[in-house]
Amino acid sequence: MATTDATKQVDAIKSDIDTLREDLSALMQDMSALRKVAAADAKAQIGDHISDLSNKASTARDELADASSKQVETARQTVQENPIASVAVAFGLGLLISRLVK
Repeated sequence: MATTDATKQVDAIKSDIDTLREDLSALMQDMSALRKVAAADAKAQIGDHISDLSNKASTARDELADASSKQVETARQTVQENPIASVAVAFGLGLLISRLVK
């Protein structure tokens, strides 16, 4: 009778171990699936951030190009309206730069 009880206990332990193995296997598969989903989500978020940054950089580049075009046009108009003063300023800056370089 003691042998029968011991055999039953051993069989129960073996059954518990088999169940534990199955549960661990299922858990590993679930973790793998979650990891894949998390990686895909992270990749999508990174792609969205890169797209946003690219759009912001493009907008900033366009704004800078517009601003520089306006500044060039303003300088052109100033030179056309005041050619003598423009030449004097250019001469003065050239003289100053030549003194600084020496």
